[in-house]
Amino acid sequence: FPGEGPKIAFASANVRGSINDNKFYRSILEMRNDKIDVIAMQELNVHRQDVRTIESHKHAANSLGYKLFLAPTATRMQIGGTAILVAQTLLDNGAIATLSHSHPKGNSIRIKLVIPSIHNLDVWSIYAPADSTQRREFFLRMAAFVKPNSILMGDFNCVEDIPLDTRRSSNTPYENTGADILTYITDITSTSPDQNLIPRADTAVQE
Repeated sequence: FPGEGPKIAFASANVRGSINDNKFYRSILEMRNDKIDVIAMQELNVHRQDVRTIESHKHAANSLGYKLFLAPTATRMQIGGTAILVAQTLLDNGAIATLSHSHPKGNSIRIKLVIPSIHNLDVWSIYAPADSTQRREFFLRMAAFVKPNSILMGDFNCVEDIPLDTRRSSNTPYENTGADILTYITDITSTSPDQNLIPRADTAVQE
């Protein structure tokens, strides 16, 4: 994060499942070794009623020196879920991290990160719906809450500039619905309330 104040490293990863093969722990460990202060994760595939896995993830994060904010999926078969992890060293140096919002289906989680000399940051982890209609609606609702101090990380399931997506073959072009709104979101300068994005206590896990 450029500018005045301490250097802060952000990173985002779609982990494609966090339950098997100790993947959650290993993913955090790799980020920690790279000295990442704020981690955004997507597609953890943890259901809100899977208390055992949620507690295990909290313990793993704690043991590696991170505070976990988790937005689990609404149904057991749903692919998705998002998380943000904040390094304890950052918090020990005076930063304050609090939950702002958790999407009811786990498509996003947002925290307020107050850092001395930088002030407030609005940090997001986003897993946009694969369905084009749902993705466009998700971005439209999300736009009302994006601010100039927002940091957006995640898997958007679309790209603003298709030629830059070097991993996609020209033989398999894709439907890119929502990219126009994603571009608009980056230029947001004002916000307005939306009842569909009000936090719900039963959809987030915060240590």
